[in-house]
Amino acid sequence: MKSMTGYGFGEQRCSSGVTFTVEMSSVNKKNLDFRISLPKDALQLEPVIRQISSKRISRGFITVRVDISTDESFLKQSVKINDSLAKVYYNKIKSLQEKNDIPGAVEISDIINLPGVVDDSFEGSEFMKNEDCLATALNSAIDKLTEMRSKEGESLCKDLEKRISILESVAGKIQPLAEKIPQLQKEQLLKRLEDNGLQLNSNDERVHREIVIFADRSDVTEELTRLKSHFKQFREFIRKPEPCGRSLDFLTQEIQREISTIGNKALHGEVSPLVVEFKTELEKIREQVQNIE
Repeated sequence: MKSMTGYGFGEQRCSSGVTFTVEMSSVNKKNLDFRISLPKDALQLEPVIRQISSKRISRGFITVRVDISTDESFLKQSVKINDSLAKVYYNKIKSLQEKNDIPGAVEISDIINLPGVVDDSFEGSEFMKNEDCLATALNSAIDKLTEMRSKEGESLCKDLEKRISILESVAGKIQPLAEKIPQLQKEQLLKRLEDNGLQLNSNDERVHREIVIFADRSDVTEELTRLKSHFKQFREFIRKPEPCGRSLDFLTQEIQREISTIGNKALHGEVSPLVVEFKTELEKIREQVQNIE
């Protein structure tokens, strides 16, 4: 089991002279979503980052920042000067000066800054050639991110184990009290009749019929049985290495529904505080589950 919170860093220098530095962080989110920051000349790499990351991460809001640096050897191979075009520019400018009697010398900086003389649009295509190198840096960052998410997941697992045990304990206290409710209702019914001057034998058929109807309405055996099943499933999920956040979220909702039904059916002074205690602990579980991948 993994948390959705983590941080990872990876760096890789390519033989071409390009160095990729990747920082990756994640926080909880219902689905998988990315925010990727790349240099403007390397935006073509975004699909590669999404593809690699989505294969290894299934859930969370993932922020990826990629910095790219190049050394002198890469620049020497990549920056190109169009000598022919520079010569044409120079001759045209000189001709313009001579025809219009324009004074001044033509500087190299004037030629270099003219369109097309220096081709420095290499980054996009050249960076795509280093895709494998980027993948190495990215996977290194994902490894560290996953390691941190796994460590936090271990802590969450222990906490959830403890809280599920608390829920089991509370449910265990509710069961014997719930079993007594029909008998208590019978005693209360007879007392109310007696207080109002109506004497009925406890074995009277009308009393029995009323108690049977009430017992059926207040029976929470089915809900308690389902709770036990949910607790078992919950433990099985948190012990699996596969992402289980969505499954745990669903189970938490089902547990909430069962305890709410118990609270509505088992109307007893001693049961109500236990239902409140159960729901309080369950809310803590629900908050923890929101951060599980």
